[in-house]
Amino acid sequence: MLKLLFKNWFHFIIWPLMIVYIFIAPGFVDNASLKYGRPIELSVGDLKTSDMVVANADELQAIDYDSQYLYSMLGWAFSAADPNVPIEDYTRYLLLQSDSHKYYFVLEAYARPDIETGFRDIALDLTNSGFKAMIAKEFIAPGKYKIGILFRSPNTGQDYFVWTQQHIIRTSNQISLSKNALN
Repeated sequence: MLKLLFKNWFHFIIWPLMIVYIFIAPGFVDNASLKYGRPIELSVGDLKTSDMVVANADELQAIDYDSQYLYSMLGWAFSAADPNVPIEDYTRYLLLQSDSHKYYFVLEAYARPDIETGFRDIALDLTNSGFKAMIAKEFIAPGKYKIGILFRSPNTGQDYFVWTQQHIIRTSNQISLSKNALN
């Protein structure tokens, strides 16, 4: 038995290392190679829902962006907190929150003429009320997530927040958008 151990010592070292590598390597590869869709660290106090923000998540689609497989969340949001501040001056964030995880993503604004038409009674410039967020599923733990939109005022730094009626379900293979409100 001892002779067998000395004869095959290399195999006894390599096989356990290969098994460890199989479980650890994907996390290292994701962190090193994925450039887009990472959640950000954001210092936010206790978030209270504001009736000054209106938002909706319209769709979540799988895309290939710069040779990286991501999910693009599209929707719209605006804040009536300060009518003198254009929407694009606010810093906007997407919040995905489950019972045990919380992720923030920076939102990119884009034009949504349909929102201007739909809310023409409101005395705000809603031209850039559309938003887009890039999400890499590798950084989101499986679970059910509420979707929130956070507006940070450029003048005061005050946060205005609202939950949408949608939620995201992250499985081991994909992310999907559900139109039903969470209870």
